[in-house]
Amino acid sequence: MTTDDDVVPKQRSVAALIAGWIGLIAHLPVGIWYLSSGLVTPAWAYVLLLLVWLAFFGLAIYLLRTRPVYTLLVPVAAAAFWFAAISAGEAWLGWTG
Repeated sequence: MTTDDDVVPKQRSVAALIAGWIGLIAHLPVGIWYLSSGLVTPAWAYVLLLLVWLAFFGLAIYLLRTRPVYTLLVPVAAAAFWFAAISAGEAWLGWTG
């Protein structure tokens, strides 16, 4: 048995959508960090980091459609992941910093 809640999509507030778009737009400058990683990482790690950034971008688009407020967390998580990956690479893999 279905209810009206199952059939009709939930309405999102304008504030939630604005917050979602801010999160998506804020994720783009984080890509500059990922693009500049090629200066300190080997090629395989550079490609992997770019794929991770694209995965975060896909997650941001998904969250924008489903739970737009959570999109604000994506650039924060992407920046934290980049910092952790670069720091770990420098400490354990001998990447030059």
